[in-house]
Amino acid sequence: MGKDFWDKAKGILKQVAPTLGTAIGGPFGGIAARAITGALLGKESDSADDAAQALLAASPEHLLALKKAELEFAGHMKSLDLDAEKIAAEDRSSARRMAVDTGTMMPTFIALA
Repeated sequence: MGKDFWDKAKGILKQVAPTLGTAIGGPFGGIAARAITGALLGKESDSADDAAQALLAASPEHLLALKKAELEFAGHMKSLDLDAEKIAAEDRSSARRMAVDTGTMMPTFIALA
């Protein structure tokens, strides 16, 4: 999948279902993908690629179903007392802290590449 493909899919998520958009890029990606594909395709898939393809082919009726799925997802996360954005931010912070603590040079090598 190309960058344009993902940019378009993310743009749709940002407008219609921002909570799912945040979740799909983080530790709840599989759950978010299942919510998206379930709403748009009628069958669930853990694949972010399947979710992106479904987003790009979605009709207005499908987007309404996606919005409903997002509300259910957000309610479920709230009932579990989970904040997807907070968890994703903590995950990034933890990775940065690990890099500093271990003195790893891998991010530098990746940036140079």
